[in-house]
Amino acid sequence: MQSDHRGTPDERVGDVDLTTWRTRAGGAAADGWAALGRRWGALPLLVVTLVIGIGVAVTATWAASEVYDAVREADDVAVLDRPVLDWMLTLRSPTVDTLVTWWTDVAGTIGMPIVALAFLVGFTIQRRAWTPLVLLVGASGGSLLMTVAGKDLIGRARPPLSDAVPP
Repeated sequence: MQSDHRGTPDERVGDVDLTTWRTRAGGAAADGWAALGRRWGALPLLVVTLVIGIGVAVTATWAASEVYDAVREADDVAVLDRPVLDWMLTLRSPTVDTLVTWWTDVAGTIGMPIVALAFLVGFTIQRRAWTPLVLLVGASGGSLLMTVAGKDLIGRARPPLSDAVPP
């Protein structure tokens, strides 16, 4: 059986049709959102989507800061902090240390921008659209903002260097 790959590039990822929903709730939400888009236009809907996304990010950051605050003040979930770290240390081996170091380098301040730029160029060329650029810049900016703000807000001391994976 051959799959039909017609339509715009934003409607499919491989054989997966992104325009159909598996659940009634998903279909209803998509139909409602599309109706709002037809009534008010794409830009207001984009702004509403961004505001909702920012609200979710702020709420998640607040929840995470509450958990970390409880750990830092040694109450509530702090009883799990050291036992979890001790358990993770039992999983260490030279192979795991090498893999973790490799992943840190790939996902670090040098590797991740290179990977992101490669994907950005690839997706932009493939789709011949600005959508990947807008999404990557928005996601990168939001990630950077949440990382900087989260670290300043939480201010938690890192585990001792003796427990760290060697560089």
